[in-house]
Amino acid sequence: MAVDKCGQFAHQFSNLSLQNSDDDTTTNGSEENLSDRVDLHTTVSESLFERPPAVDRLKASKSVSFADRQGGKLVEICEFDGSADFVAEFNRAHGDLTSRSYPSPPNQSPEPERYFLLFPQPFINQNFSAVLWSQSVCLQSARIMNNTANGSIKVMNLAYQKQVDIKITSDMWSTCWYQHTTYSHSESEEVDVFVFNFIIPATARFVKFCIRYFCQGRYYWDNNRGMDYCIAARN
Repeated sequence: MAVDKCGQFAHQFSNLSLQNSDDDTTTNGSEENLSDRVDLHTTVSESLFERPPAVDRLKASKSVSFADRQGGKLVEICEFDGSADFVAEFNRAHGDLTSRSYPSPPNQSPEPERYFLLFPQPFINQNFSAVLWSQSVCLQSARIMNNTANGSIKVMNLAYQKQVDIKITSDMWSTCWYQHTTYSHSESEEVDVFVFNFIIPATARFVKFCIRYFCQGRYYWDNNRGMDYCIAARN
């Protein structure tokens, strides 16, 4: 006949449990000790499965600050719960950030120069080299920066000793003055380059200039084919 082994095992385990309970009661000497053990077991169980504190009770204001190289506060970051009372108190202390108006950034575009050139850059002329060879001196380029005219001049290297000047007027040649130029470099054995700059008078509405080249006891001129180089003030 088949034997229910599971049933026998359960019956033996039940008898063993009852026997252990009787032994514990006899050993401790009273039911009171058994009660204490049960209470202790209950306390340990509750402590193991006790729920963690509510998240709201753990919330606290936090601040993190970063110090600059001198040890002072550079940035301070605060976390808050966003309650109406806290926001109202923050606005009273620091002002309502949403109602503040901030100035627009300044216009970064540079203002146009007061003066401008009334002639194209000479070097873009296809006949520039021919003009230089024919008259031995020629304005190469010019520009206006901060009410100052500056540019470069090419001259034929006719001799080592040479002098290049700018002749300028602001009253249609009733009066004039000369501005010396400075040697820059030799472009080749035949051509030297000089540079110049002169300040445009603050009251001038119109300025004209031409170039005078002195070499081997002779003057050579570049006056823009008789029209001079003109600079005008903006209205």
